[in-house]
Amino acid sequence: MRLDNLVSLIGGELKNSPSITQISHIGSQPQQIRRGSLFLAKDKSQVDEAIKAGAYAIAYEGWIQISDQEIAWIKVPDLSQAALRLVRFLLLQSQIPAVGVDDLEWDLANTLIHDRRIHLFEDPFETLHTLQEQKPDLLLYPSHTKALELSTPTLPSIDIRIIQTYLFETSFVIEGHFYERIRLARIFLPPLRKLLALGKEFQFELQFGALERFPHFQPIFVDHTFTPQEFGKSEKVFVLEPDAKLLKKEKEYLLSQAPWAKSLFLSRKKLPGFRCYSTIDELKEILYNTPFNFALIHTQNLDPAILKRPKREKTFF
Repeated sequence: MRLDNLVSLIGGELKNSPSITQISHIGSQPQQIRRGSLFLAKDKSQVDEAIKAGAYAIAYEGWIQISDQEIAWIKVPDLSQAALRLVRFLLLQSQIPAVGVDDLEWDLANTLIHDRRIHLFEDPFETLHTLQEQKPDLLLYPSHTKALELSTPTLPSIDIRIIQTYLFETSFVIEGHFYERIRLARIFLPPLRKLLALGKEFQFELQFGALERFPHFQPIFVDHTFTPQEFGKSEKVFVLEPDAKLLKKEKEYLLSQAPWAKSLFLSRKKLPGFRCYSTIDELKEILYNTPFNFALIHTQNLDPAILKRPKREKTFF
């Protein structure tokens, strides 16, 4: 890429008059740099190492000591945004399809896709390296990353025929293939449909065995002391949910699917129909003193061991 085009593309300002005119590669770590590279200086202490490795240009934020007038020094207002613009350029140049997915589809994709041909965009610097070295068949990115908005390929329609539903599992048929007791509640089948369509279009499979790591509506079966038990082997269940936006739908689902059960609905935020708690001690107090079969708990990264009931001391009376 011509240097003047690069400067314009990343919204930068060339701070010197270098002798070089072309850039052939992009890296953000010194070990990624080769002769002719642009070095994205996330860590300015690595600039000298990148120059020794062959960098022809340095992109940076703020102030930097210009140590070599022969190479290009490009100041940018935001290095991450510059990297995003470069990602978009490489996608267009390489004609690699990119598809935006909503939050639930993204979490499912992170759980179910384990194919090196499919790149899940999380960090623009990492993605730049992947696009140049591996050239994936497809890039998935969160829809809110507006800088990557590209035309989405037309996807095939996918029919999911539900055979039987359980509270935390679903059996279904997809294009003649029967999937028995997949550990995914029925309410999450709509976002699954888009990933199945992508899998059909780009010829990759979803790894349903990884659903134990899906972060939403995650059941933990416990005994009367709140010690975790094997899946389905107890009548008490903590159902953990980190996303407050899903709580209302999950509450309605529990009430409709298990109307017989004693259910608790607990949230760190004030929500209609939920008991609010602000500390682990408050959460324990509610759980220890309220009978329940299911406790839907709004929480981030809760270790169930924290909730274990203390053993009662034996006495003579």
